Amino acid sequence: AIDFIKSLLKFDPNERLTAAQALEHPYFADYHDPEDEPTSQPFACDFENDENLTEEDCRALIYEEIAAFRKKMEESQL
Repeated sequence: AIDFIKSLLKFDPNERLTAAQALEHPYFADYHDPEDEPTSQPFACDFENDENLTEEDCRALIYEEIAAFRKKMEESQL
């Protein structure tokens, strides 16, 4: 389980597991069923590949994205 978590929490997106790779990890061996798992296009998070972006800037952009998503969800429930 620790290896799995470490693979998901890599700061560099190019080193991080994809969703498909995560489902193939031994931690999920008992639950993995390729015949019953939908796929989609990769999620684009373009700012992650900006080499000039500091960790603090990245955190701020993620926070802004979460705040915008929450606001959108709250508005849709009204």
